[in-house]
Amino acid sequence: MAKVTFLALIVSVLLFQSCSDEGWTEERKEKILSKCTEDKYECDCYLEVTMEYFKNPEDYNLKAEKDLNYQKDLKDKCMVVAWKDEEFIPLYEKCNSEEYDCDCAIGKIVDGFKGKKAFEAALKKNPDLLKELFTECKIVRD
Repeated sequence: MAKVTFLALIVSVLLFQSCSDEGWTEERKEKILSKCTEDKYECDCYLEVTMEYFKNPEDYNLKAEKDLNYQKDLKDKCMVVAWKDEEFIPLYEKCNSEEYDCDCAIGKIVDGFKGKKAFEAALKKNPDLLKELFTECKIVRD
């Protein structure tokens, strides 16, 4: 009888713990994303770093503002940095000027992505992105 009672107690504790600690639900992720300032941070990166640092959303609520390592990682990994002139060179090198209006294609990249980090993150998610953007600027010959 003691074993059954002990087993029931363990199951109750586990069920209570799993119900009270939902982890990173979609709703909680959305709350983090709503706190992200798009002009300052790449928001997908912001969420990813936050979830890496704080396995439990309650820890985020209690510790995020005080955690200097977290703040530094957000800045290093996720802060939006505007395009630098030298970052355009590799983009032009990938553009076939006989087939595409390269100024148009590079313009689409710059207009669509706040900086090199954002563009590289989008390329990781969609390896065909560069081709898709360049296709929109294809030179049509009669």
